[in-house]
Amino acid sequence: MRNVLDKEIKTRGEIYKILKKREVIDELNKTLENEPNNVYSLWVRGGIYAKQKKYDEALKYVNKALEIEPNNCYALGILGDIKLKMSKYDEALEDLNKAIAIDSNNLIALEVRGNVYFWKEEYDKALEDLDKALEIYPNNSNALGVRGEVCYWKGDYDGVFKSLGKALEIDPDNIYALGVRADVYKYLGKNEEALKDLSKAVEIDPNDAYVLRTRGDFYQNLGKYDESIIDFEKSLETDPKNVYALVCLAEVYMKLGEDDKALEKVNKASQFEPNNQYPLERRVEIYRKMRKYEEVLADLNKLLELCPCRRHRSNRGDLYRLMGKYEESLNDLNQVLNEEPKDSYALIIRGRLYGVLDDYENALKDINTLLDADPNNIWALTTRGDVFRRKGNLNAALNDLNKALEIDPKHSFALRIRGMTYYSLKKHKNAIADLDKSLQVENDYEFKMKMIKIYHQMGLYV
Repeated sequence: MRNVLDKEIKTRGEIYKILKKREVIDELNKTLENEPNNVYSLWVRGGIYAKQKKYDEALKYVNKALEIEPNNCYALGILGDIKLKMSKYDEALEDLNKAIAIDSNNLIALEVRGNVYFWKEEYDKALEDLDKALEIYPNNSNALGVRGEVCYWKGDYDGVFKSLGKALEIDPDNIYALGVRADVYKYLGKNEEALKDLSKAVEIDPNDAYVLRTRGDFYQNLGKYDESIIDFEKSLETDPKNVYALVCLAEVYMKLGEDDKALEKVNKASQFEPNNQYPLERRVEIYRKMRKYEEVLADLNKLLELCPCRRHRSNRGDLYRLMGKYEESLNDLNQVLNEEPKDSYALIIRGRLYGVLDDYENALKDINTLLDADPNNIWALTTRGDVFRRKGNLNAALNDLNKALEIDPKHSFALRIRGMTYYSLKKHKNAIADLDKSLQVENDYEFKMKMIKIYHQMGLYV
């Protein structure tokens, strides 16, 4: 009873299709009850479990097949696929290389190895394996889908649409190919086409967590937050521990100003993956918005342990500035700028810090360095305008602030500083107009109330 299926499985995509055929799975299980050492049935069952993300079960079946037949190249190919899905790329390559050494035309191993190379960003090697698999079996829709994604990352859009178009011609229900093509359409600004592909994929499988996440992210980018929340929540019903979906959902709630709900989602994500930087970075944003600076500091310290990079150190330097710990702030920012003297984020933060410390010479030195490289940097123009204002050079301040607001007429910080500059020039009507507009676009309610109180103390009723 070797062939319990309509035809012998030779490609990964054919294994995936079995998931939709309950009667075939039942027959496969029955075969294994009667013949527990049936190698063919063991590795096929392992491949099904891999697709279902039941990796322990998958490994149990495939390893048993390999105990019976250590050189079974198809079992080795599926073992490589399991390790690919577990992100164990080097281990996967060992198994796949062995499988291909046994049979150089092994379609499963060639396709999976091409996929591994894709994740290792070795795109030429990926295409070499995928093209060989397609030369042997041109109608392999799954391999064509992977090939389309490789072409996408290489910037070969002709290759993308050619591969994905053929994949979908062979199998119109190829959800993976639809998802990749939707990503490409989204990148190219073709939102209508992207949404059409994603919605078709959801129609094919309403519980596919990947497609739901992708469409949820797409809706978020379009500002359709209600639809986005529905898709992310539905995806989490199928895949409740998916960190990406949890953090994306948190981002939607942040945009809606529902910080408590956002915090709940990133906390859950961090519980599942404590060392994943993505939820930690979003939690830093939420805590910072809430002005919970000690919590921000704890997360930034953890991020620096995980990744001691300039970005995290600059963020901590900025946090220390907000906390009034100026010496610690300078230490972090100096370390960043010693490593990379033109780091734009560190330059702007250190320039602002020098301004607060009334060290205008060093403030201007940092900001001018940044503006030499990026003359239209709004934050640099606004910060230099603020330094000029503090120095009493009000006309120079207005020049920078006017330029900043030509670039972004709704920039809250630039509006606020120009309003303060007009106040110093005793142009109170202009000052009130700018300060009022800055409050209208300011999203931080607590900060807004603080600034209104200050303006009232100045005699400006906005």
